[in-house]
Amino acid sequence: MSHNFELHAEALYHWGTLGAETSYRFYQHEPSLNNVGISGNASIQVTQGLSLDIWTSYSQIHDQIHLPAEDADLTDILTRRKDIATEYEYGLGLGLNYTFGSIYRSTVNNRFGGF
Repeated sequence: MSHNFELHAEALYHWGTLGAETSYRFYQHEPSLNNVGISGNASIQVTQGLSLDIWTSYSQIHDQIHLPAEDADLTDILTRRKDIATEYEYGLGLGLNYTFGSIYRSTVNNRFGGF
C-alpha cells in the first residue's frame, strides 16, 4: 500500500500561463521507499493562436522495489528488456502550440447558437 500527495498551482496572465506541481509518494510499510518530484511549465502567447510551451521536471527516486535483484547485462539494458536502478530522473521540453476554431473566440459561426 502506498500514499501519494500532490500539489498543483497555475497562474493565468495576459501573455500566457505558468504552472507548477510537486508530488511525494511513499510506501506505508517503509517510508524510506519514496519518490519526490517537482515540475514546472510555461505557455507564452506569441501571437493570437500560437504559443511557445516550455516544461521541466525533476524526481528523486527511492521506490524501485519492482526491479529484479539480479544484475542486467548490457544487451538487456540497451534493448530495454530489463531496467536498472536510478536515483533521479529529469526532463526538459520545448514546443509550439497552435489553436484555431475555438468556441471561446468571438468569430465563431453564429449558426452554432448561444456561444
